[in-house]
Amino acid sequence: MVRPKLLIVDDEEPFAQDLAQLLSRRGFECQAVADIASAVEAVHDSEVRAILCDVIMPGGGAVSLLQALSGASEPGGFVMTAFGSLENAVESFRAGAIDYLLKPLILEEVEHKLRRFLAQRDALTKLSL
Repeated sequence: MVRPKLLIVDDEEPFAQDLAQLLSRRGFECQAVADIASAVEAVHDSEVRAILCDVIMPGGGAVSLLQALSGASEPGGFVMTAFGSLENAVESFRAGAIDYLLKPLILEEVEHKLRRFLAQRDALTKLSL
């Protein structure tokens, strides 16, 4: 069975590494990076299916990343934040975010949302074939 590839983008590297490890144990293939440039490169170099990105980071956050990757086949973007606001949520969804996740994350909830997104994306892909 192919493990769906996730990209975790957060400038708090211990958090990103821990999340990658936890999601790996739940059947995902995970890569963690600490900045937007590395995230764009990782998406272009691999088969990333979904991205979990912090909303605010030095040099640009989730909205910048979603805008840089906009297109029909981009991975789904899940925005994470410890400081949620209506303004950030609206901006994230306008940029194409799939969901807006508040830290501290509830791992079971994140896994459920990722699997639901991936199943929906796979179903749409099969319909378009």
